[in-house]
Amino acid sequence: MFHSRLFCAFALASSLVATSASAAKYEYETIFASAETVSIDAQVAGTYPARSEVLVKLPNNNQYAVPVPAGSDLAMWRENALVTVSITQGLVIEVTDAVTAEPSYSYAVIGDADDFAGIPSDVLVRQLTVVTTIESVDKSTGYVTFLAPSGDMRRGMFADPAKLEALDVKPGAFFELTYFDSIDIDPR
Repeated sequence: MFHSRLFCAFALASSLVATSASAAKYEYETIFASAETVSIDAQVAGTYPARSEVLVKLPNNNQYAVPVPAGSDLAMWRENALVTVSITQGLVIEVTDAVTAEPSYSYAVIGDADDFAGIPSDVLVRQLTVVTTIESVDKSTGYVTFLAPSGDMRRGMFADPAKLEALDVKPGAFFELTYFDSIDIDPR
């Protein structure tokens, strides 16, 4: 079992490297090959049409901006409506020491482009950079467990097993992670 997971991690890492100048750096199928989905019940708190986002209130009372495709009809998301936010965790592509001890995050919505290919038309993919605490690193399976911006614990496979071996992570320490996820919001 260990060897098959380790082989899978090496295969994923090696497939991230472009083999030709015209190949994309990342492929949707590779990034989400070992994906796990987290579903969170929430309530609509408002919308931000200029940013194509729906603001939701989570069960822990935190508020979280959920991006929707540009041009979406945000009028359908009425305040106080009950929704489910589904987040599919893709590969963690980078983990470095944090420059600051303040939690933060930023994201960019990714479309089929020169560096990322194969995104299904009904899927919204984000690349996130998060300064957060790492709960654990499992070097035998390649998974990193960390506190996500939504306040829940997330687990993502690290794309580069060699870098993972070199990480000296103490649970609760701040690190900067870069990873991909796909996000969806549906009425309940």
